Amino acid sequence: MKMYSSWCEVRGSKGLEQYSWEQWCWALHMVQSRSIRLAITGCKVMIPGIDLLNHGGPSANGQLVLGKASWQVEGEPAVVFVTTQNITAGQQVLWSYGTRGNDDFFVYHGFSLPDNPDDDVVLFDDVEHLVQYAIQKLHHLLQQQQQAAAAAAAGCLAATRIKRSSLPAQ
Repeated sequence: MKMYSSWCEVRGSKGLEQYSWEQWCWALHMVQSRSIRLAITGCKVMIPGIDLLNHGGPSANGQLVLGKASWQVEGEPAVVFVTTQNITAGQQVLWSYGTRGNDDFFVYHGFSLPDNPDDDVVLFDDVEHLVQYAIQKLHHLLQQQQQAAAAAAAGCLAATRIKRSSLPAQ
């Protein structure tokens, strides 16, 4: 929401048309679901047509490489999709989106894999959050133990009290 607010502020200051939150979310999702992070460059890019290829995981029959495309005469290297095996007519061309958990596949690509071996759950953002959680739990546990000890001591004290009237007269 913060990014959307900043974007609206900048557009408003320039007198540009504003878009609704729903339009913003749609546009952001279109970019996120169609862009990829290239391992060969480390950059997130949008390559026309590459979003038409489905994730094949270990069954992928092609990959992206940095090289010269057949239509290039000169210039910078291009990102090129190269098949890693013969593709027969009607066979689906697949590539690997990488090893990721289902949360990543769902948020960025709109699908999840059954029995994904790379699925994970993030319990803590970092070690600091883990330590804070442990301290809170330890504090709560110590409070419970102190309350239990106090209750036990009170029970023992009550059991040892003797009414004066039950004592033999001297």
